[in-house]
Amino acid sequence: MQLQELSSGNWVPFRGDGGYANLSNGGNTDWGGGTFAADILDCSSGSKTIRIINNDGATRTLFYGVNLIITKLNPSITTSTTADNLGDHTATKNILLNGNYLSNDGGNEGIRVDNSGNVGIGTATPTSRLNIAGGGVKLATGFGNSTNRPSLNTSSIGNYEIRGVGGSPQIDGQDDGFLRLSAGGGTNVNTQSSIDITGYSTIADMNNNIVMRTGGTERLRIDPSGNVNITGKLNIGDPTGNVSTKLVGRVTAGTFLTFDNLRFSVTNSGGLILATTSGSVNFYVEGRYSNGGSYIQGSRTAGTVNYTTTPSTSLFGWGFGSAGDTIIYHFTDPDNSRMYRVTLIIMPSYINNFIAIERLL
Repeated sequence: MQLQELSSGNWVPFRGDGGYANLSNGGNTDWGGGTFAADILDCSSGSKTIRIINNDGATRTLFYGVNLIITKLNPSITTSTTADNLGDHTATKNILLNGNYLSNDGGNEGIRVDNSGNVGIGTATPTSRLNIAGGGVKLATGFGNSTNRPSLNTSSIGNYEIRGVGGSPQIDGQDDGFLRLSAGGGTNVNTQSSIDITGYSTIADMNNNIVMRTGGTERLRIDPSGNVNITGKLNIGDPTGNVSTKLVGRVTAGTFLTFDNLRFSVTNSGGLILATTSGSVNFYVEGRYSNGGSYIQGSRTAGTVNYTTTPSTSLFGWGFGSAGDTIIYHFTDPDNSRMYRVTLIIMPSYINNFIAIERLL
């Protein structure tokens, strides 16, 4: 075998000396007869290209364990003094990183791949298929502030999209798929918040829905028909326009149902009482009730009534003696252009009376 360098477009023995550059078949010495070649490849005035070749044309094998060591003695000839410049090469086998990084400057940062195929960026010990430590993630979508919303894609995805696909192995052309975004819960699921997004499924619980959890418990679900199911309370800060919101619950004398800045309860005789959570509010009040028979009565205030954090007496002095008696109140707030409808249904012994509160404006 011979160590050669490219000179004026021709391959010639290294340093122009065949005796210096040749290594006999089966030889176990190093080029140059010493531990390493005794001379240097002078790149001070330009780059050099070298190769190892079977110059006699015979089939030769460069056995595993043979090392070609190039030592840079003049750091000024390259921008890096910590790694060799490998140039442009095409790999013909897997690259063995041997626990090292793929790094721009040769330092201990960049991309780390472990023996199971997990890829770490910014970490030497990735614990998932892609583990990013620090720095965050950005998607450059190419959209501007006048870009229209893109159409939905099927088997392909856009550069603005993250998708969970089904199949094992992966089948992009199927309609099933699952994606979960979660935070926390490293030791206990009740400390985790998550959002599940599902595609088509034959399992009803997993079919085309979005599920949101806090504290490891489902709080909101959007089903395939667009229905939104919420297990907790819905608080809307200050909607504009005609927005109807509702809160329902059961109260016993002394317990309150709170909606916006209002608190509602009943008296021991079944009348509705009202207070605010803070400050005061002025309402026109109108009410109608049925006492379980054909008797219906109604009343209204001539002007606004001021309500504060102190619970009021029973509105209109009404009390109801029979389970099932139903009263509907309307509260109009002229100062804030709001209107509420409250439905009260009396339960036996005035325990767990039903109240529905709707904001109509």
